[in-house]
Amino acid sequence: MSTGFEDFKQLLTTTGKEPARSNLYGVDIFMPPVLAANDPTLRRDQRGVYDAMNYLADTVTVPGRRVTTSQSKTNVGVQWSYATNQANSDLSIEFVTTKDLIHRTFFEKWMNYTASDAQNTATFYDEYITNVQILKWELGSPVNYSGLNADRQAYTTRLNRTTGVWQFFGCYPSDLGGLTFSNAPAGLVKFKVGFKYERYRFDTIADDVLNDNTPDRYINGFTDAQGALGVSPNQKAVARFGT
Repeated sequence: MSTGFEDFKQLLTTTGKEPARSNLYGVDIFMPPVLAANDPTLRRDQRGVYDAMNYLADTVTVPGRRVTTSQSKTNVGVQWSYATNQANSDLSIEFVTTKDLIHRTFFEKWMNYTASDAQNTATFYDEYITNVQILKWELGSPVNYSGLNADRQAYTTRLNRTTGVWQFFGCYPSDLGGLTFSNAPAGLVKFKVGFKYERYRFDTIADDVLNDNTPDRYINGFTDAQGALGVSPNQKAVARFGT
């Protein structure tokens, strides 16, 4: 096996083996039924809430996964371990707080509708859970977006590519972090949210659907293919890209 520098350089300059960037990602948090049914203000501003969650998710920690084990019961010889189940840590997202405090409003109301501290009641499970998606982006794709800027001048830009998706099922906030204010030099106000969930699935975007050899394609605001790159939160759009 060759270990020369040129081989190493060639490996890293191949797009698929280039190291991933930590600052290219997207967060899709879909409004749970309990908020849509009980809060008309948030319901009317669903697009604004969705964009705030996506663009101002400052730090995302995707949970790890481990297999739980148990020891064999034997009186003679060496014990051995066997798999019994899986255990996952919580999903954690830190948000930058906006002046209108939309993130704090969203999660405070979500948690209060989930388990009220005034009436000591809890909502039906299916009403307060939702799905959450974490999308990993990388620079460059064979998809170009053609549109008009604010001066009505035509422009074309190459879009980034979605390389992986984490889908969390049955997700709800269980731990809402505090806010810290200080008389020190001004900084950004942030807080963390921990999410419980039933399970999560990770999937990459198959190279036979969208790869570096795919001919350039051009889309616009009326093209369904925008979903191939995460503009639409529906991952199924990615699978349909090659059709």
